[in-house]
Amino acid sequence: MRSNNVKFGLDKPLWQQYLNYLGDVVRLDFNYSVSNYPRTVASMLADALPWTIGLLLTTTLLAFTIGTLLGAILGWPGAPHWLRFALPR
Repeated sequence: MRSNNVKFGLDKPLWQQYLNYLGDVVRLDFNYSVSNYPRTVASMLADALPWTIGLLLTTTLLAFTIGTLLGAILGWPGAPHWLRFALPR
């Protein structure tokens, strides 16, 4: 257990750990994951990035499409009155 503390820098005071962390973030050096030790944080981010972009793209397209359609329906003079009541302007 002692060697892991030294390896991750957990043997140093908290303020020094924080300054080391900030310096590493500036250099984009995230080092090894504490919870998934043999893996690096950069590899974990690289694995998650395609899923994040896919979800972001999907939700953006859905929000744009639904918002545009509902806005067009509300702006249409022949829209049903119950719909104008259900979707406030």
